Amino acid sequence: EKMPFSPTFHERFRNFSGKDYAAFRFSCMLKVDSGQVPEHAFVVFVMHSGSRIYGYAAYPLPADSLVPGRWRRVEQMYFNPFLRHEEDEIEVYLWNAGKGVFYLDNMEVSLLEPKPLSLP
Repeated sequence: EKMPFSPTFHERFRNFSGKDYAAFRFSCMLKVDSGQVPEHAFVVFVMHSGSRIYGYAAYPLPADSLVPGRWRRVEQMYFNPFLRHEEDEIEVYLWNAGKGVFYLDNMEVSLLEPKPLSLP
């Protein structure tokens, strides 16, 4: 049975970093049902403080890189430029707004840490 939303990754910012900004990487393994590449599927990032949403981004899945019947790694980066409180939360999920069917495995969300820039 087709479900429009994947399980949701849900975490407080304090569990990632003490910084007032954050950059995240979403990754998963995705397998498209044979014959149907999803045309309207998105990786969704939602930032909220209590019930107030202050950040939302929905990135389309790269349909051109998905091959029916084969597992493929999908990645998406998101930078949250807003000052945040450690109690604020992030939610990340896949949204299948179309008719295609896909399977999801190994969903991960990680914090990206900037590396120092070395000048010559």
